[in-house]
Parts: sequence; C-alpha cells; structure tokens
Amino acid sequence: MRYRLRTLLIMFAVMAAVLGPLTERYRARHTALEVLNRNDCDVLFSHDTVSPRPPLSKPMALFASVKSIHFLDKGPSDETLEAVLCLSEVSEVSICNADVSPETVAVLARLPRLKEVRLGWCRLQEGAVAALQACKTVEEVNLEYSKVSPADCRALAEIKSLRTVWLYGSTATDEGVLALVNLPSLSRVDVSVDGITQKGIEQLLACTRLEHLTSYGDNFSDEWWTKLKAKYPNCRFHR
Repeated sequence: MRYRLRTLLIMFAVMAAVLGPLTERYRARHTALEVLNRNDCDVLFSHDTVSPRPPLSKPMALFASVKSIHFLDKGPSDETLEAVLCLSEVSEVSICNADVSPETVAVLARLPRLKEVRLGWCRLQEGAVAALQACKTVEEVNLEYSKVSPADCRALAEIKSLRTVWLYGSTATDEGVLALVNLPSLSRVDVSVDGITQKGIEQLLACTRLEHLTSYGDNFSDEWWTKLKAKYPNCRFHR
C-alpha cells in the first residue's frame, strides 16, 4: 500500500511539474490575446494551424500559432508591446500610419522568430530603423510611403540577415539605396521612388546579385529598361 501511495505521489509531482508551466503559458497567452483584442489589433493565425481564423475569445485561439500582428493608425502602447512579447512565435509585425519610436522597434526586435517588419505610411523617429539591428532574424523590411533618410538605409545595411527591402513611395534617394549594396543576402529591392534615379539603379544592380527589382510609376524609357534586362538576365524586373 505504501508503495502504491508513493507511486501516486510521484505521479502527481511529475504532472504538477509538467502542467504548471503549461498552465502559466496558457494564462499568459490568454491575457496577451485579450490585450490585443481590446486595443483593436489585427491578429492573424498560421493557416497551417487554424483556418479560418477563430475569434480571440475562443479557446482554440489560445493554442493556435500567431503568424502576424498589425497595428493601424496608432503605434503599439506599452501594454500591447508586452502582450506581443508573450507570443514568441510571431514572424510578422506591421505598423501603419503611426509615429514609430526607437523604443517601440527595440521591443519588437526582441521577438525571436521575427522575419518581416512593415512600417508603412509612418513617421519614423530618429533611430527607429537602427533599432532593428538588434534583430538577427529579420529578412524583409517594408518602409513604403514613410520618410526614409540615407541614415535609415545605412542602418538597414547593418542587418545582415536582410533579403528584401521595399521603398515604394518613400523619400529614399540614390545615396540611401546604394548603402544597401553592403547586404550580403540582398535579393529584392523596390525602387519605386522619385528620389532614385537611373544612375542609382544601375549602380545598385552592378554591386549586387539582385533576383528581383521593382519600379512602378517611373519615367524611365522602355529602351533603357530593355538594356538593363539584357545586361542582368538573372534579375526579374517588375514594372
């Protein structure tokens, strides 16, 4: 009888040791999703896990893998940033039409699986882009229609994992885009920007091994583009 009791006690101890952390994780995810829901954040779950997306209040959502989080018209508060960090599997974060501080980006850069960051139509404070350098996993940055300085592009050039940069409609210039040639894995750049000239594009192509180059709404001649395509047959041009 004593042996059976001892066995039961050991089993209960093991179960408590296993279930305890799981329970805490469940509570943390529940709180995080409630905070994001309360702040009108758009949370998308991995299609491989749940499709269609369940409401955040459903128990299924607590166990689903969160793929991306989107903030529209306002930057994340301290409360929502803390909630985001509880969802360590997040790979994409988007902030649209908001003021973005270096402190906000520094928190997002702590996500261990972050791959894609979009800061579109944003007012980027000085040092905001540079704060992304702390993230060693990010592969794609989208700065469309944001104010992008040469210093911001030089900061991007320090993120060695970066493969794709979208500058559509931003204030980037030749000086900025040429800083990106220092990225060892750069494969795609969007140069749909008034401040980027033919010379800048030619220098970018000459110094990199781009697989894709996007340029919408430019005034460059078809003849010039035809020559570029012939010179760089391994690069796909999107216009």
